[in-house]
Amino acid sequence: MRIIGGKNALDASSVHPEAYPVVEKILQATTSTLAELMGNNSKIHSLNAKDFVDEQFGLPTVNDIFKEFRKTGA
Repeated sequence: MRIIGGKNALDASSVHPEAYPVVEKILQATTSTLAELMGNNSKIHSLNAKDFVDEQFGLPTVNDIFKEFRKTGA
């Protein structure tokens, strides 16, 4: 479910709220804001999804987040 105009910009994306902590880790690692990262394919391609895998979030989840980041305006 996507929530347009929600409290978090990710609410309008396909990223599930339970995965927001992964997004925060990615943003911290890239020193980017969500707006700077969304649609920035060169920056996204420079990242290694495996670097953000942990005991709670596996590679498929991180790859899905990267896929969503590649969409502009999501």
